[in-house]
Amino acid sequence: MDSDTRFEIDLPPDLAEAVRERVASGRYGSASEVFADGVSRLVEEDNDPLDPAIAAELARRYDEWMANPTGGVPIEEVRARLEEKRRSAAA
Repeated sequence: MDSDTRFEIDLPPDLAEAVRERVASGRYGSASEVFADGVSRLVEEDNDPLDPAIAAELARRYDEWMANPTGGVPIEEVRARLEEKRRSAAA
């Protein structure tokens, strides 16, 4: 059986308060559960680095560019469009 590993950490006041609030609300049973959930989410994010909607948009844009390499779109515009799509998908 694996045993838990104990860590001692220092948090800035705002993050410490966020942990306390989550435990006080009953959403988590302990600070350890808050940290375990946070680390689990980081691991998931690391394993899935590119959102499928963003990947599809990048592929579409690449295909457009390959069809007409002189008709590029400024990176700022691409970023703005991708951010809007990400927000729409999250809503």
